[in-house]
This record gives sequence, C-alpha cells and structure tokens, in this order.
Amino acid sequence: MHNVYVYRWDLSDCTNGGVTSNKSKFTLMTEEEVIEKLDILGMTKEEREKILVFKVKSSGYKCCYPLESLIDGKWYMMGGNYVGTSDSRYCEEISQYPIPVHDRVED
Repeated sequence: MHNVYVYRWDLSDCTNGGVTSNKSKFTLMTEEEVIEKLDILGMTKEEREKILVFKVKSSGYKCCYPLESLIDGKWYMMGGNYVGTSDSRYCEEISQYPIPVHDRVED
C-alpha cells in the first residue's frame, strides 16, 4: 500500500471525468491487498474513489485502475495521467517510474 500523487498535464483533461481529473492524492493497493483489507461493497463511492488498484499485465505492462473498476464492469483505458511517489518502497515494490492510470471510461 502506497500513497501516490498524480502527474497530469495542466492544459487539458483527457480522462473524460476520471478520478484523476479532480484528485491529486490516492492510495495505491494491489488486488491482493484490496481483497485482504477492504470491504469494497461496504465502502461509499467517495471512499472507493481514493483508491487505485495496481496491476501488472501478462506482457509486464504496469498500470493502475480505480477501485470502482472491480465493481462496475466497465472498460477503463489510459486517460493521460500518471501516479508515482518518491518513497523508496514504491520504487522497490512497484516501479522506478510513474505508472499510467487507466481511469477513462467512454459510454
């Protein structure tokens, strides 16, 4: 579990209203941490919006998604923003670089 901060381009929002469009600080958790430590359905939407879920795809691609993506079944894509932190534990456990946030949804 890591506190991470959003890196965004100030001139435009490409998230289509995604969670990183209006928040700057999140808690990044693995799917295993979410399952072990959270009661997702007992949380409010506002509480869920503060959490991003870290994933490593089979290709090795690292990214994160809003916690809401585990509930709503929608397709999420990269919205242009990244998260990261200078905490050395993040660098050891997640990535040495900021990772993309897949928080854009199109209906």
